[in-house]
Formats: sequence, C-alpha cells, structure tokens
Amino acid sequence: MGAGEENSSVMHTRLQHWLDQARERLMQVGPWLALLAFAAAGTIHFLPDRKAHVYFVALAIAFAIIVGREVGRVIGDSRAMLCASAGYIALAMLVPVFVVLADIHFAVGRVDRRVTVPYPPVPIIIKNSPLGGLFNASYDHQIGLQLANKVSPSEFTKPKPGYTHVFTVGDEGADWVLHGNEASFSYDRHDHGFQADWSTSGGLVSFPDVPIDRLVYQYVTFDCRVTDALGVPDLGLRLVVDDPSIASAYKEIAVYELGSLNRQFVAKLSEFWQKYEVYALGLTESPKAAQLSHAHDKDTNKINKVVFFITDAMLNRSARGTVWIRNVVFSTSRQFTQ
Repeated sequence: MGAGEENSSVMHTRLQHWLDQARERLMQVGPWLALLAFAAAGTIHFLPDRKAHVYFVALAIAFAIIVGREVGRVIGDSRAMLCASAGYIALAMLVPVFVVLADIHFAVGRVDRRVTVPYPPVPIIIKNSPLGGLFNASYDHQIGLQLANKVSPSEFTKPKPGYTHVFTVGDEGADWVLHGNEASFSYDRHDHGFQADWSTSGGLVSFPDVPIDRLVYQYVTFDCRVTDALGVPDLGLRLVVDDPSIASAYKEIAVYELGSLNRQFVAKLSEFWQKYEVYALGLTESPKAAQLSHAHDKDTNKINKVVFFITDAMLNRSARGTVWIRNVVFSTSRQFTQ
C-alpha cells in the first residue's frame, strides 16, 4: 500500500469516526431540540406579541444544551455540564408553560362560547318608501286641517312659503337622495309666514323587522355634515318605537329625542364630516307618545325607527342647506371618545 493510499484510508477512517460521533450526539440532543422547537412554536402561537422574547429564550436554551454538553464531553468541566443541565431544566420548564397556556386558551374559548351572548353592532341602511323618506310636519298639519274640514283632495294646496320644509331637489320630492352608503336631503327656512315651534321636517328610516332594544344597544353613532349652508345649520335626532298593529298613520308609542346636535356636542355641524355618538338612555322621552292609551302594554324600548329632523325654532330665517347622513350604527358600548 502506498503512502497516498494510506493517507486516504486514514482520512476516510477519521471522517467516518466524526460522522458516527455527530450522529450519536444528534440522536442524544436532537429530540430535546425538537421538543424545544415545538414548545417555542406553541408558546408563540398563544403569545404572538412576545415572539422576540420566546426566540431569545429558545436560542439560549439550545445554546446551553449543545455547548454545555460538548464542552463537558471534551474537557470534563463540571461547570459546562451544569450549563447543559440548566438548559434541560429550562426546557423542562418551557414545556409546562406551553401546556398551561394551551389549557388556558381553550378553557377561555369554552367559557366564551358557553356564557357570552354576542351583541354585534347593528348598521342601519337608509332606504326610501315604504321604509323611509322625508316628511314636512307643517305641510302635513295643514292637510290634516283640510281633511278635518272635509275639503276634497282636489282642493289640497301646499302651504305658502314661511316654514321650514325639506325636499329632494328643486324644492320638490319626498325621498332621500341616496349615494352609496350616504343619504341626503335639502331644507329651506322661508323668510315670512308660517312658523311654529312644534313644526318639524326631516328624514326618517324604519326597520320593523330588526327592532333594537335600547337597554342593550345604548349607543347610536352616525356621520353628518351640511353642505351649501346658509345660516347656522343644526339637526335633531329621534329614536322611535312604532306599533305596527296601529292602523292610523301615527304609530309612535315611544319617542326619545335629542333636540340639537349643536347644543349637545362640541363638534358643530359644518361642511366636513363629523362623527356623533348619542347615548340612547340619555335622550328626552316625549310625554305625548308615552301618554297614548295603547302604549301601556307595549315594549317601549324596542327602537324600530330613526328620525333626523329640523324645526322652525332651530334655524334663522332664510336658512337653507343640504343634510348628509352616513354610517348609522347601534352598538352596546362606546365606539370612540369625543
């Protein structure tokens, strides 16, 4: 055998010996490192905001196990073996932590599914007739007087200018103008003539199939703005309970009112969108609706209509503008801090 072949044989023997040692050590340390990886990955799943800390601890444990074992094997240093032992102990502690976190996670999930009753926010989509539209109380009042006096429908006339009325466009129309999730109507407060504090005009939307309990859904939020305004704009809000069993046009058995956004909130109405959040239980209850004879045996907390209104008294004469509403949502808790 030549010198070259002898050297090659020696190198092959050394390589085989090194591979055998590496395989032996991997078999000794590998299961521990696999268990460490599993525990670390599971812990990150339950503590995602502590990912960096878990990575650091896992690397420190792996370093302690591998380096401590190797140094202890080579030099027999008891301190190195102690370092490896500390790594095993830390790993033994990490695994129970993962198990406890998993148990807590699934236990909380079981409790949530068993006890918690979800009350997700309820968005209200503004629609036109028959579930929504515009109303002019002063105009309706005069028609009511004509009906009471048995005036024929052919003799109905609009009241003369001198009241706040709402319309779609061109001083006419009884429906909202719908633009995607936004809805609008225009208003005009005339210079002279008819004026009454009780007279209200505005837009409404009803949702008889999804009554909202104001004792549960205590907040209603919406975005509002007024464009092309002449004078200082203002707007009121009513949460209404309609009784569908009543045959007449006036089905309201409970009315909860906020008389003015400008008086209630720091954010005044302007051409820019403002978000308003109203506490439903803090609104003023209308005594007129509460005194109706048919209301005493009804649930007067199941809101099924929202009204945005303007009164003669809210506006200066010659005031006009266009009211925009969007994102009307009922919720169980406050959605933002004003």
